[in-house]
Amino acid sequence: MIDAIDGRPVSESTLSAVLEMFERPVRYRLAVRRGQQTLDSHVNAENFVMIHSKLNKEKHMKKVFVGFLIVMALAASSLYAEQKSVAGSWNVSIESISIRLVLAQKGKKITGTLQNPHGGEIRLKGQFAGGKIQFSGASEDNSIKLSAAGNLKGDGTLAGNLTSTMGDMAWSAVLVGH
Repeated sequence: MIDAIDGRPVSESTLSAVLEMFERPVRYRLAVRRGQQTLDSHVNAENFVMIHSKLNKEKHMKKVFVGFLIVMALAASSLYAEQKSVAGSWNVSIESISIRLVLAQKGKKITGTLQNPHGGEIRLKGQFAGGKIQFSGASEDNSIKLSAAGNLKGDGTLAGNLTSTMGDMAWSAVLVGH
């Protein structure tokens, strides 16, 4: 930021007055501030234009770099959301219970087992597509029936709602090893 020209604060001058000063073939004392540093220099009109142009380029490059970082962060989070498979072993949290979910996937179809909190396993069938998961199943003796739906979140976890013979509950899952 240019603070002063020949000791006169730039804020007290109009742009046309500043440009008019540089049209004269004289050298001017220029104070340029960058953050906490101030650079004093003597310049003519040609050097002033060059310095002004360089400062504007740096400001523009900072904006481009920040924009690039934002685009990369969005791309990385969308990679999780576009994950093609949920196959693997998951730690599922349902209210205060933590149980194991193991899924296999072929195309959009998923199969698997959910650890039954009362012992045994609940066999599951469902699908995963477009970042959305849906599955249902029952225990071997049909005492527990459930259906669940959820979404793959940007951080790679699953979360959703589950309806069962024991009531409606929210659930979340983290892939084992992540």
